[in-house]
Amino acid sequence: MDTVTQYLQNPYVSATLTIFLVLYGALARPDLPDFVMDLFDNALFRMLVLFLIAYTASTNLQVAMLVAVGFTLTMNLLSERKMAEGFMAYQ
Repeated sequence: MDTVTQYLQNPYVSATLTIFLVLYGALARPDLPDFVMDLFDNALFRMLVLFLIAYTASTNLQVAMLVAVGFTLTMNLLSERKMAEGFMAYQ
């Protein structure tokens, strides 16, 4: 975990991650590939992401908040996609 902390304390990595997450949120949730949506549909992967958010919060709160927003947006997109697929099944 020390290597993860080293990378997150690097200002270039932190700035790049921040810019990526801000742009992702600002671009009105672009459609994610199916394999990414399948990953977020997996409970173990979601728990891993939440653990990483909590771990990152202990070192860099700004990055943790941005990742949490991206996680929330992705989970919302997954929920909307499942609901739309459910409605398509009835048509």
